[in-house]
This record gives sequence, structure tokens and C-alpha cells, in this order.
Amino acid sequence: MVILDTDFASDVDDVGALAVLHALADAGEVEIMAVMVSDGGDEPSHRAIDAVNTFYGRPDVPIGVVAGAAPAFPSVYVRELADRFPNDVEDPPGAVDLYRTILAGAPDGSVTIVSVGYLTNLDGLLSSAPDDRDSRSGAQLVEAKVRRWVAMGGYYPDSADHPFDAEFNFAEDMTATLNAVAGWPTTAVFSGFEIGDIVLTGAVLQDETPLENPVREAYRLFNGGADHRSWDLTAVLAAVRGTAGVFEVCVGRNAIGAGGANSWIDEEQG
Repeated sequence: MVILDTDFASDVDDVGALAVLHALADAGEVEIMAVMVSDGGDEPSHRAIDAVNTFYGRPDVPIGVVAGAAPAFPSVYVRELADRFPNDVEDPPGAVDLYRTILAGAPDGSVTIVSVGYLTNLDGLLSSAPDDRDSRSGAQLVEAKVRRWVAMGGYYPDSADHPFDAEFNFAEDMTATLNAVAGWPTTAVFSGFEIGDIVLTGAVLQDETPLENPVREAYRLFNGGADHRSWDLTAVLAAVRGTAGVFEVCVGRNAIGAGGANSWIDEEQG
């Protein structure tokens, strides 16, 4: 069971990641429990997400939106998807509230959270207070219910080698990055910028999927339908299928520095 947390606006790889998640669900490999939006601002990302969910035959997947201050970027595809493709989500709940509701009802150790955007919602979840859904704090609830967290974030082994010194998802909400990475109580797997940067996908959509596919249209609007880097898609693949046989895994500790910079420290008990 997977919850996807996405900054569905600034880059089209978030749309591709959601498509990959649906394809894996179609193959019987995963159950999509919810999609959370970490991008703030006025873009109707929840409606665009619902358009993709509806296209894939899952119009009832719950969607939560970030509450309070959050990074926000304009989008070249969100409003088009929301206005042109079927969707009916008008007033989604707050992401932290939806997280707590879903986790409270889930079996212990059953949920994988894959974040492919800012860590704003996860920071909020960890710091959330007990409520009538569950008497545990957010961190205690995560520890009980979440098997692992897979994050597309950071650059490895050291973001000093990244073109901008810090990877986008980690840099845009630096406080949330520090709090989430430092405070996460279960296994965390970090899929770095350097992985998806060399995997190109998307162009095949224009020739091999129908016009009514919102994922196809998002790629067309974003970059003319050409192939694009697959940062978020590769993280979703690792979250559902695991890392064995495909990814090299290093055990250690992710040290977060100024501006969302990060460096990896190999550490047997990290």
C-alpha cells in the first residue's frame, strides 16, 4: 500500500510518476491509498491529479492538499488538465489530516510513503498532535504504520557536486527537509537527482496513447512531448518494486546542511 506525496505543478515528472504508480497498480503490484499535494499556491493540482486518477479508472483515490505556507510554482499543465479532462474533486482535505486518517486505519507496518516533492507535508505529519482518530503523536503513528519512506530528494554522495549545490526538493522547504530527515522513525530510502537525471521517458506517449490521456497532454504542454528526465518515476519504481537487482543501495546517514544541501555518510547502523 502506497501513499504518493507530490509537488504536482512545477515539473512534468510528477505526472509521469503518478502514471507509473497507476500502471503498477494495474499490474496488481500495489494499492494506491492516497495522493498528497505538497505544492502551495493557486494551481488546482488536486483537480489535475484527479483527472489522471480518473483516466486510470481510480476516481475515488483520496487527495489531500498542503495546509499553510508552502513552496509554490506556476505550472504549464495543471490548469489545462483540470479544465479539459474529467475530474470532480472540489474541496480536498488537508494532507496531514488525511495522512492521520489513513494511517490510523491501516495495519501496522503496512504503508509505504513515496515523496517526490517538498517534505512539507511529512514534516507536518511528524509534528502532528494526537486527535480523535488516533491517540498517538504523528511520529508515533508513522513509527507504527509506515514500513518505509522512499524520497526523491538530494544528490549523492554530496550535493556540492549538484549544479545548484542543493537538489530542488530538499532546497525549497529547507526546514521541512531537516525535520523530516532527522526525525523519521522508520527506514528511509533516498533516490537522488543523479538517478533519474540519466533515465529519459515520455516521448512514447505522443504516439502510443490516446488524445484523452491527460499524462500525454501534460508532457506535450511541458516540453512538446519530448523525452524528459525521470527523477520522480524512478523513485516510484523503487518504492513499489524495491531496489534489488536494479539500484545500488548504500547504508548510512543523510546529513542535511545549509540551504537543503546534503551529504551521504556511510555508516553501518545509519
